Amino acid sequence: MTPRRAWLAATLLAVILLGSAVALATLLEPHTRDFDRTVGLSLWKIDFHQQIDPEVMSYAVNLAASQGIQGLVNLAGGRVGGGLERQIEAAARFPGRVLVFLELDERGCCDEAWVNREVAQVVAGQAAGARGVYLPRSLVTADGTGVPLDAPLLDPLWQAIERLALPVAFDPGTGAGPRQRLERLLERQPRVRFVALGMAGMAAIPVELGALLARSPNLYVDTAGALPALSRDRTAARDLLVAHADRVLLGTDLSWLQGPRPDLRALVIGGGTPVKAREPLARYFDSTWRFLDSGDPDIPGPVGGDPVMQGLALPREALDRIYRGNARALLGFGDLGAR
Repeated sequence: MTPRRAWLAATLLAVILLGSAVALATLLEPHTRDFDRTVGLSLWKIDFHQQIDPEVMSYAVNLAASQGIQGLVNLAGGRVGGGLERQIEAAARFPGRVLVFLELDERGCCDEAWVNREVAQVVAGQAAGARGVYLPRSLVTADGTGVPLDAPLLDPLWQAIERLALPVAFDPGTGAGPRQRLERLLERQPRVRFVALGMAGMAAIPVELGALLARSPNLYVDTAGALPALSRDRTAARDLLVAHADRVLLGTDLSWLQGPRPDLRALVIGGGTPVKAREPLARYFDSTWRFLDSGDPDIPGPVGGDPVMQGLALPREALDRIYRGNARALLGFGDLGAR
């Protein structure tokens, strides 16, 4: 379990100890049944960005389907001997609809022995059924020194990933430093396809992101958590998503957690707190679809506290690519709309 997910699980346990466990357990299932679809266009979708414990996979699939999301990417696949096999087995219950990424393990980073270990893990993970690689955290040595992803010592790892044709998803961070490191990585590994989550941390500067995408044919981004920042400059954001519609993936960043008992489960939007009512989910999906599909003014932000937004009214061709086409091309999803 990654530190982020461990923190979320610890938060859930604290809630349990405070007496709210029953609410979390009993409210989750109704959230995933008979949920009204709010999507304005009849386009089925693929969500590139969820983290799902295997015990609650059916809940995730059910809720996604209620919103026209027929395909899911589970980034939280773990590693061979560390949860990946259970995740692959859980995904197999929904043939063609759930694809699993394996996770790199930064423990022991980043000498030659670590690189060789992770290369072996990637090879074994792909053989087990993983469809991509996820870096859940920055790489840091035992003494706390950060290791940039473009470091020459990591070249054998990237070369193995390139040979296996696996895409790599990671959060590059925000600010000038992370942007420079991302550019160096893209230049050093031009044949590895990278998905920089959260619009590469550049949603608030869409012109600069567009220029980076134009220079970097191996770069993809996802929309997870980025809509409020995109809404700050509607014209520039719309131009970005239309011009580079072939490089943007839909992502929700939903996390589905299984608690310490089978009846204790939680759903988390982004890095927030567990959802305890239907309204936050309704708002989240309704705001997302309206922002991308329509030109409506005064759309509530996806999460409480987000600013109101004006919809982008993206053309159908761009929506088709963002909602599903790019994920199909990148990962090999079939025509799930025909099911």
